[in-house]
Amino acid sequence: MNLIDDIGRLMAGSTRLYEQWARQYGLSYNTLAVLYGVVCYPDCTQKTICTHWNLPKQTVFSACRQLAEQGWLRFSPDPNDKRGKTLHLTERGQTAALPVIEKLQHIEQGIIRDFGVSQAETFIQEWQRFTEIVARHTQEP
Repeated sequence: MNLIDDIGRLMAGSTRLYEQWARQYGLSYNTLAVLYGVVCYPDCTQKTICTHWNLPKQTVFSACRQLAEQGWLRFSPDPNDKRGKTLHLTERGQTAALPVIEKLQHIEQGIIRDFGVSQAETFIQEWQRFTEIVARHTQEP
């Protein structure tokens, strides 16, 4: 294995941990991403979720449609985009999702506390730099 393989394995492993955690609550990783976005970002759109979690549009659309069919999610016109819609939890969705997302946020706060705020900030800066280098190299002919 080379270093890039190790990085890819660690990235996939982190996502897998979130997938396993979500399954404990009867959710898929994609559904968890949608619920997290709606709870944490005001005027959240499907595009917001795609960008933040690097998920395909169709994946997010399907998760949103499923949540709407369950009565957890409703859509409102996006004042910033005539074609877009903002996502909102219904009362039923809030009852189901808020405890799960609040628990996850509590876990994530513990992760940062254990890892260290300064180390997390450095990690983010270095990961951003790494991502920019990957983009530069993969966009070359």
